[in-house]
Amino acid sequence: MAAYVKRICFSALILLSLTSRSMDNLDRRLFAFNDKVTGAKFFGDVDHVHAQAVGFATQVVGTPATYKFNRNNAVTMNITAKGAGINQSTDCYLFSATSPANPAHVAGIRSFYKMDFDYVRSPLSTATIEISFQAGLPVNGYLLFLDFDANEEISIKAYNSADVLIPYSDMTFTRHNGQTATGSSITTTVFTNLGAAYTGKVEDEGGTSQNDIVVSLQSSQVIKRLVYEVQMNPTASTTISNTMGFNFVMPASTASRIYVNHAAGGSNNGTSWTDAYNSLQTGIDNAFPGDELWVAKGTYTPSSTNELVNNTSRFRHFRLPNNVSVYGGFVSGQTDTSQRSNYGIGGTNETILSGDLNADDNYTVTPWTGVSENSYHVIYHPSGTCMGLASRLNGCTIKGGYANSTGVDADGGGMYLTAFTSIRFNRVNLINNYSADDGAALYLVNGGNDDSCRVYFTDLSVNSNIAAGDAAMYLTDDSETVFSYVTLQDNRAGANGGALHFKTNAYGYLSYVNILNNAATGAASEGGGIYASGSSTNLQLSNVVITGNSASGTTNETGGGGMAIYDGTASISNSTISNNTATTDGGGLLVSTGATVTITSTTISSNTADDGGG
Repeated sequence: MAAYVKRICFSALILLSLTSRSMDNLDRRLFAFNDKVTGAKFFGDVDHVHAQAVGFATQVVGTPATYKFNRNNAVTMNITAKGAGINQSTDCYLFSATSPANPAHVAGIRSFYKMDFDYVRSPLSTATIEISFQAGLPVNGYLLFLDFDANEEISIKAYNSADVLIPYSDMTFTRHNGQTATGSSITTTVFTNLGAAYTGKVEDEGGTSQNDIVVSLQSSQVIKRLVYEVQMNPTASTTISNTMGFNFVMPASTASRIYVNHAAGGSNNGTSWTDAYNSLQTGIDNAFPGDELWVAKGTYTPSSTNELVNNTSRFRHFRLPNNVSVYGGFVSGQTDTSQRSNYGIGGTNETILSGDLNADDNYTVTPWTGVSENSYHVIYHPSGTCMGLASRLNGCTIKGGYANSTGVDADGGGMYLTAFTSIRFNRVNLINNYSADDGAALYLVNGGNDDSCRVYFTDLSVNSNIAAGDAAMYLTDDSETVFSYVTLQDNRAGANGGALHFKTNAYGYLSYVNILNNAATGAASEGGGIYASGSSTNLQLSNVVITGNSASGTTNETGGGGMAIYDGTASISNSTISNNTATTDGGGLLVSTGATVTITSTTISSNTADDGGG
């Protein structure tokens, strides 16, 4: 009976207490993602009116720096030095920004972007900042600036689409709020008409302490270019650092549909099925938030290593664009996603994202052959490549990733996703992927407990993946996943969790999931279907079928043919755990005494174990 000291092995229904994260939070629509061109982080609410861009890397802006926020709008910012005390090659920087204190006035306008810069000033010196807009700041749109010091003067030249100066009479200046460093309200902001040479001037006459002021410009004309001449505080006696922020409020990008078909013979510009891009990578490179990529049936291999230093072919991978929907399974000429059919595994209209660069893989033999040149990851998102919840992959098969190297490249043959990633996978197949370590089909490490960052799997098939380490799908470090109508079948792991391993603060919500005929085959393996470890791991299972799985661990305190809960909490309801086997303990379900589990309305039957707890 020694095996029962630290383990509880289930063959019948047992009710324990459960403390769980509420499912009510699952529908929160917050997102966080990085702009594909600039790397700027965006935060916002996908159902509401604005998204804020923050997180620019610190860089010198002595030469113009251009930031393309979406398909329609690019902003170029250039800072030049005039007068003493400013060295534009060392003193003018963009840097990580924070959310504005008063964004309420942007209601009804979609996009809200922020650039901050820092410069060094000395008495009577001037900085000139020029900002230009590719599509123009729209009529009745806003541009704001914040955080300028006492007695600072900003003379403004605003130019319209014809590059003609916009007069003071066509510009509205508004102070939205302001306070001094001591918290006193500012009432001394002055707006001045300087005549024909300028659009106007903004001046703070609030004293000598540092102030925080929010001022907006709103024009009756489209603004294409702005020039600011910032007069430094004339009362300062020493050189000090000064910070000013600029916020651009622009309409949302006009969404575009991009077509990809490897067999198209037209102009290769992505504008129609006839002129579709032949390369999926080219389609990805030309997509912006809000776009849709329609991908015709066929096999597509990655052709880019993106920013990775190693440019050899095995580092090639797809990197999905932020807040873009990618749909596969099309026949050329179709006009609606509902027209797609027969695009599942082996279907005539299957769209395959493949790591098989030489098209020579053979998965019918053991071990697989032809895989030595395959990409380490078919889809790879390293730290800092966040995805908004409007990001979607639908109707594709991910196949042939072969992560047989070391470090990162030993995990996640199908997909490697890390650090604040949010995306929705619908009708996606993960098949015939390999990892020398963990997560043959998927390795997901969130890297931070941010409730806005979840990965959603709906109508997913995860079949015939092999991990030499743990699990077909390895979910760790604050990752949060939602599985609905998912099947995980015939996957193999050399260690724990044949199908799924939830580890270290991982949260998993599973409903209508089938976990069938998976195996954990190592000598110390646990959890043929599911394995959970880590004190803060939390699983909620409803209407889940766990059948035909096996755990072959032969050492003491191993097992859990269907499921092994090492620690953390779990709730299992309206589910079936049957016909699973373990070489040692817990044919159906094995639970450590450090775990807390609640089981309701669940059938646990016909499981077998050689030692205890069938």
